[in-house]
Amino acid sequence: MRTAGHLRCWFGLGLHSHYYMGWWLALGVVLTPLTALAAPPTYEVHFTVQTGKRARQYTPVWAEVELPAPLSKVPPEALSVQLVEAVSGQTVPAQITPAPEAQRKAVRVWWILPACPAGEERRYRAVFQRRSREEKAPAPHFHWRDNPGQYLDLLWDDRPVLRYMYAYDPQRREETYKTYHHLFDPVGKRLLTKGPGGLYPHHRGLFIGWNRLRYDGKTGDWWHMKPNGTCQRHERFLRQEAGPVFARLRCLIHWNDPQGQPVLEEEREVTVFRQPAPTMLVEFVSQLHSQRGEVRLEGDKNHGGFQFRAANEVSQRQGETRYLFPSGWPGPDKTVGLPWAAMSFALGDSRFTVAHFNHPANPRPTDYSADRKYGRFGAFFKYTLPPDQTLTLRYRLFVQEGEVPPAEVLEGRYRDFVDPPPVVVQP
Repeated sequence: MRTAGHLRCWFGLGLHSHYYMGWWLALGVVLTPLTALAAPPTYEVHFTVQTGKRARQYTPVWAEVELPAPLSKVPPEALSVQLVEAVSGQTVPAQITPAPEAQRKAVRVWWILPACPAGEERRYRAVFQRRSREEKAPAPHFHWRDNPGQYLDLLWDDRPVLRYMYAYDPQRREETYKTYHHLFDPVGKRLLTKGPGGLYPHHRGLFIGWNRLRYDGKTGDWWHMKPNGTCQRHERFLRQEAGPVFARLRCLIHWNDPQGQPVLEEEREVTVFRQPAPTMLVEFVSQLHSQRGEVRLEGDKNHGGFQFRAANEVSQRQGETRYLFPSGWPGPDKTVGLPWAAMSFALGDSRFTVAHFNHPANPRPTDYSADRKYGRFGAFFKYTLPPDQTLTLRYRLFVQEGEVPPAEVLEGRYRDFVDPPPVVVQP
């Protein structure tokens, strides 16, 4: 009882007598090991990245790490990681996401490999621990801001980056009959992409569709959204992620027939990666599931697939638009089998280049629509989707403001997409 009384006096009254100082010294001996025991557990691991035979250009990379107990029981969003480049000692922005379902004890760590030449090695040290309640999100960083029922904005600090247009209103059918994504320019001043209205009002931002879908002995048009009542309707958000390395949005979309019944169910995932100004890197993944038996995706290269449509102003300045292709490619008359295509256009007082990369795992043959000077281009294919399968499509867009980049730069970006550098994980 006397000890408890002394503790109350020392903490509550701050007494300074030698008598109580003796108790303070004794108490310090006891507190030191208790403080050490209370420190949060940490886990250190090392990564090595080999650039390989080609130079790398701000490439997104990730490493999968199996965490020991008790960190393996901590939700990924409650973990923090400090990533340090071994040679320079510089801290590198890093972000944690869950690993695939099969690796329940593992997490993925993402970061951006800086521009570095071929044949180079980069080594990193990562320290994991549970995030404290007081620890704030690292700055600068991505974050989402919703305008409920209308659109969802992605921002980098206070700069707009991307806008998901998901409103659906039968009273505003022409305005809301398809979901799509707007892109802002790399400094957030204006939209690079087109919405409703203008030349070809059904072309909008980043969008996907086919003008001939065959199902149940019928044919529908999920490009122009015909006949009346046909639509792509946002159903719900599945996942939102944001941090210092990337932001990712996954949502469920129904491709409904005129009776309001889904023909296709789409899980669409769009990821924006951190990049140096004035560039942007956007990944588009679409998973299509049939809801009506076998579905045939048909049409032609100017009315199907994943597309980019520039702002309507581009259609009024068509003489300033040109297309770029891989080195040695014959040009827009030979578009079947193109791995990528790019469009350079004028908007306001600036010039922008958008490169559209087709992943080799997508259905073949791919035929690029890449000759429309008004600002719409993309990758088309035909495909029969069985009722028991999922069609996964993956594309990436690279955006740059300013002078048109050489084909070699775009080719390097494409190779970063289809053949990223491997990461070796060592304890």
